[in-house]
Amino acid sequence: MIRLSKLTDYASVVLTALAQDPGNLQSTQALSDATRIPRPTVTKVLKSLTRAGLTRSIQGPKGGYQLARNARQIDLADIISAIEGPSGVTECATDHDECELTEHCHVMDHWRTVSVQINQLLRSVTLAELATPKLKRIPTLQVQD
Repeated sequence: MIRLSKLTDYASVVLTALAQDPGNLQSTQALSDATRIPRPTVTKVLKSLTRAGLTRSIQGPKGGYQLARNARQIDLADIISAIEGPSGVTECATDHDECELTEHCHVMDHWRTVSVQINQLLRSVTLAELATPKLKRIPTLQVQD
């Protein structure tokens, strides 16, 4: 099973809160209150997201955080990469250097194919979609009498 860290989960929640009010700066305390994620964790996540260019920080008494790009231009791969680093199913799927087994390895190309497919799926889900409650995104079924 592929697992992401809790910080990546928190990052998606914090970004979703920012995406729901993109025009306003939000303090770490306001984001902590809105998401119920402890403030130190929100601060840690926001530092990584800002370093990755997903959020912007404005200093000062009226400062705070906001998205650095439109929510439609941020996808799951961006979020994961900001917290976890480059994603791939195996080391050889992300590392461009060859390991000592490369000459005799028959699975490396398959793992790279799987990684490409997963990355395409992650790129297909945007923050804007994450910020939309799932019930609103699913078309309603028409019941026939």
